[in-house]
Amino acid sequence: MTTSPDRWSRISALFDELVELDADRRTRRLAQLAASDPELVEEVRALLAADEDISGLLDGDAAAAVPGMLSREGDGMPADGMAGPYRLLRLLGEGGMGMVWLGERTDGAYEQQVAVKVLKRGMDTHAILRRFLQERRILARLNHAHIVRLLDGGMTADGRPFYVMDHVDGAPITEHARRAALDPRARVSILVKVADAVAYAHTQLIVHRDLKPSNVLVDHQGEPRVLDFGIAKLIEESGEQTRTGTAMRVLSPAYAAPEQILGEAIGTPTDVYALGLMLCELLTGQLPRQRRDTNPSQLALDASLEVVERASTLAAKLDAGQLRDLYGAEADAQHLARNLAGDLDLIIATALQREPARRYATAAAFAEDLRRWLDARPITARADSAAYRLRKFVHRHRFGVAASVVVVLALLAGLGAALWQAR
Repeated sequence: MTTSPDRWSRISALFDELVELDADRRTRRLAQLAASDPELVEEVRALLAADEDISGLLDGDAAAAVPGMLSREGDGMPADGMAGPYRLLRLLGEGGMGMVWLGERTDGAYEQQVAVKVLKRGMDTHAILRRFLQERRILARLNHAHIVRLLDGGMTADGRPFYVMDHVDGAPITEHARRAALDPRARVSILVKVADAVAYAHTQLIVHRDLKPSNVLVDHQGEPRVLDFGIAKLIEESGEQTRTGTAMRVLSPAYAAPEQILGEAIGTPTDVYALGLMLCELLTGQLPRQRRDTNPSQLALDASLEVVERASTLAAKLDAGQLRDLYGAEADAQHLARNLAGDLDLIIATALQREPARRYATAAAFAEDLRRWLDARPITARADSAAYRLRKFVHRHRFGVAASVVVVLALLAGLGAALWQAR
């Protein structure tokens, strides 16, 4: 499918317009367009049909959908080194569909370094173009301080679609925490911001489905940014508004929730599971369970049987070298384990439940319990009791409680002395 930049702009604009319409309105609009450009309409129809195919890339085997997908032949920078008005400077990374380049604008409109994602050569089937367009459409819907923004899009001179995003000059969240030797509270605080960003995406009916440290970069100001919605999927328009299709192949096995590995329904708790994993890795430097095999059948067996260790247990096992690398020279394993034990252990364990229904229902609920932990307030994941609330109150107001106890003891001592003298 070789398409000129101008024609691609028309196709992508029409796809964005029509994909949101109901069947009747879409049919009428396509009929109007067919009168003037039937070939254009056929190309748009093919993309819309691919978008409605429930056995598409995300719900099956991506390599089977595009036989040459895993081949490197034909990949690389466009011949002129440009993507529209953006000069491509160096490769930042690549995924199954596209390559991400550091770019800069050259037409004088403004000066800014950006990340430019360009579809790979040989990937211009309708299924891949639909996936690429959907990813762009997902980013266009998101406007949050901790999610990368979509800035622009178009077609390269050699006929490949591209889109332009914010360039985040930073490190993965776990690497940032290690370099800065952040304490546990600072690590929890930064993950709360990530959870807030994911919760915002959920309100836009978008599940990320591939949250992991390399997809959360922290800039030089210490602010996290969630990126790579490459396998994200819009939540199906259903009564529950909580379920999506499944994805067996297009995922990161180490960070995938059990339902992703097992081919079960995916929803907002899937992202909660990934957030729980990231928090555990942030605090202890390791995941609470290991998946060493990449064979799908073995992964499925492991996911159905795996046991998740408590974060405090993992922390207590850290040796001096691991602890120094994670928190700096002054860290102590037993002190860290005590800090993580109790409510924080329970928050992570709740996020990592095998059954999605037993996890936090939303990333917002997960973030709220983390805020409660930071403020020494009772968390929702723990059964309520008067004794638990009293302990939290004492911890939250320990100086005031201590002063009150001193005053009461002084009053009792004075009363005792007065009664003794009276006798």
